[in-house]
Amino acid sequence: MDEDAADPMQQSLEVAATRARSWLERMPEWPILPTAGIEAVEDALGRELPAHGEDPAAVVARLADAVEPGLIAMQSPRFFGWVIGGTLPAALGADWLVSAWDQNTAMRSVTPGVVAAEELAGRWILDLLGLPEGASVGFTTGATMAGFAALAAARDAVLERAGVRERGDRGGPRCGIRRGLNGSRSGEDRRSTRPNSGCLGSREADVSTGGGG
Repeated sequence: MDEDAADPMQQSLEVAATRARSWLERMPEWPILPTAGIEAVEDALGRELPAHGEDPAAVVARLADAVEPGLIAMQSPRFFGWVIGGTLPAALGADWLVSAWDQNTAMRSVTPGVVAAEELAGRWILDLLGLPEGASVGFTTGATMAGFAALAAARDAVLERAGVRERGDRGGPRCGIRRGLNGSRSGEDRRSTRPNSGCLGSREADVSTGGGG
C-alpha cells in the first residue's frame, strides 16, 4: 500500500484540494445566492456532538458537502454585493502554505521565514504608496480591524500634538470623530466606525457627521 494514501494528513489535504478546485471551476456558472439556510446546513453537518472521532478525510468531505449549499459566490464575476471576494491564485496558494506551516509568529527570532516575508511585504507597500521608509506597517484581519487601528493611530496623533499623549486617553482631551468627510455623502462610511470608536473608549457624543474638508 502507498504510505501517502494511508496518511490521514495527506488524505485530508487531497480531499480539500479536490473540493476547492471543484468549487472554483464551477464558480462562473454557480448561483450567486446560497441554496440552503443556516438550519439546513446545521442539519447536514449533524446537530449532535459525535461520541467518537471520525476519519479526517471523511470529516473534510462532509464539511464540504454540508456547507457548500450555504455559501454565497463572492468570488464570482457576477457578484456585486460588496467589495469583497476575488482571491488571487498566488494569495490562495500562500494561504494554504501558511496553514500547513502552522507558525506562531509572536516571537520574531523563532520564525525568521515568515517574519522576513511579512517585513518585505511591508517595505513593498510603503514603496508602492510613496510612504516614508521608516513608517510602521501592520497587517490586520480585515477592513474592520484596519479601521480600528486607523482610529487608534489618529487618536494617538491628536493627543501627541496636544502635548498630552503621556496621560493617555483618560487624562487627555476628548477626541471627536467626524464621519462623511472628503466630499462623501453624510454618513457614507463603514458601519463599524461607531462600534470601533466605542471599543477605543470614545463616547457616542464624540462621533459626529460632518461635511467636506
